[in-house]
Amino acid sequence: MPRAWLCSTIAAALLAAAPAAQTPAEYAAAHDAKLGALRRAAEQQVRELEDAWQYLRASERRELAEFYTAQARTLESHQRKLIALAGKLSDRDTSLWPVEHELAFYDPKVHAPRQPIKRKRLAPNDHKVISAQQELAPPLPRAVHATWRYDWGTRGLVRAAAPALAEDAPERVFANACLGLPPDADLAIALVARALDDGAQASTQAAFAHAYTDRDGGVYPFTLYEAWSSGRDIEMPDVDTLGLYHELFNDFTRFVAPVPNKQHKQLYDATLFPRFAAARAHRAPREGLAQTWLRAQPALAEGYDAAVIRFHALWHYMNEQPPALAAALTDNSDWERYFTSWTASLAKQPTLYERGHERQLELYADEQAQRELLHKCMRELGLLGRTEMPKPESKPGG
Repeated sequence: MPRAWLCSTIAAALLAAAPAAQTPAEYAAAHDAKLGALRRAAEQQVRELEDAWQYLRASERRELAEFYTAQARTLESHQRKLIALAGKLSDRDTSLWPVEHELAFYDPKVHAPRQPIKRKRLAPNDHKVISAQQELAPPLPRAVHATWRYDWGTRGLVRAAAPALAEDAPERVFANACLGLPPDADLAIALVARALDDGAQASTQAAFAHAYTDRDGGVYPFTLYEAWSSGRDIEMPDVDTLGLYHELFNDFTRFVAPVPNKQHKQLYDATLFPRFAAARAHRAPREGLAQTWLRAQPALAEGYDAAVIRFHALWHYMNEQPPALAAALTDNSDWERYFTSWTASLAKQPTLYERGHERQLELYADEQAQRELLHKCMRELGLLGRTEMPKPESKPGG
């Protein structure tokens, strides 16, 4: 398919003039039509990029990733301005942030000495891990392949340990480019999340950052926070529930293992769950706001997919200044009340809502430009048009 169609599709979506007297419903329908055109253009772009990528040698993938990374730094866009703004939020060189370590787990010798079941880390490809992860901690669609993430317990950034998530890993660079994101987008998002967090729930976040385990002693590569956020009925050995209780309340006498059934409701429902619910209510919207700060249509947890335009409008209202929004969130600690009030403001002032739509469309255009840049780099390196893998490169002197 000719490349020119993409430009015409994007232009039609972004520049089509709206009728002079649209009702709110008509305006929303027109915006949805623009988004539909942009999504279809993006899907076509990604298919074309993936078709080319599959026939590249490892050396070509690395060369492409390096070339694209250098070009992406010079691409003028609103997205790039936001990334530069995020960089100003950092208070240290990235080399000073730690590399992530294996998830800690609660020691049964400390928290459930009468049930000293030995803990064993399960491999990521273990069938129990795969099944539990799909049910309790599935990745969000279109998630960023992140080298950097914000740790809500330590209130600092951590660097991924997996080689596939290294900053310059070709597969990571390519996957994020297909999302319309430059290689340093994940760092910007992590810095914004950090700026939005006032630490009010840090102690609870640190407790729920421990690994999920089962009653057989298996240690899973995802957190109690993720498992509890699933909303599913989950297996919770005493060592984990008591570990949470001991860390959060510093009380080793009220509940002891084995916890009798008559105490379960008091321990789970009346004591631990309210602490978790408060931590989730604090974290989920801030995660969504951090993603929406840089991305047009991220998939968000906790049902916030439906709030993306309101998040964009809120960023516009705050002049895209994370410290300003952070202050507003701290001053209005009841998030539900604050967001309900903001939603009501949008209903009364449709222009604010329109600014959210406009911001989203601008970021969509920037994401399209990233994919176009990747395609351009492929073309300039002569990496397009293949239908099979090239022959292996001959060794020197061979």
